[in-house]
Amino acid sequence: MLNDYGKELFKPWISVQNIVLVIAMIFVIALLKLTRSELASWVQAVGSIAAIWAALRVVQIQQKKAQERISSELIAMAESILLLVREAGMQSAILASAVNCGTPLKVFRMNFLRRNKELMRFTLSALESVSISDLGSPLLLAMYLEISAAMSYMYRILEEVNTLDEDGVERYQMLCVDINSNNFWLQNMLKGFEAAHITRLESINDFK
Repeated sequence: MLNDYGKELFKPWISVQNIVLVIAMIFVIALLKLTRSELASWVQAVGSIAAIWAALRVVQIQQKKAQERISSELIAMAESILLLVREAGMQSAILASAVNCGTPLKVFRMNFLRRNKELMRFTLSALESVSISDLGSPLLLAMYLEISAAMSYMYRILEEVNTLDEDGVERYQMLCVDINSNNFWLQNMLKGFEAAHITRLESINDFK
């Protein structure tokens, strides 16, 4: 019984037209009434052609499988990066929502800063670890850098909030404005990144 590779090799030849062609060739050879030596020459010639075709077919199958493997790896990488960028966008939105509710400085530091500052630091570190070559297009790269810069700025804001005392309410309010404007910019970049990501996936699928 043939395995999947063998089935893939012979699949292009398994058709009604090809079966009829083979039968016709056998019939024509029979009509020629060839001698054993002539028949052996014919068989050798046909065998040589079949061997060449088989070798070419093997190369084609290997190339196709290699392209599919590369495409699958590129898609997996692109999806992972998209998840990371969306995580950054979600953290930024949560931070903006917290300050929009008029959360007092002391409450913000106790309930939000302790829990989310480290998470944002890990996300920022993950963003910085992504290779530029993995992004796949100049547009994705540009938006990725903008998102990374926005997250970095957001993290610096959290570090400054962490140093404020009770007299730093006015500065805290100014930083809240910065958080909102920075989040607005980041969310717009995220939408653009998602659109460019779809285009990227389409180009990868065309490569298959």
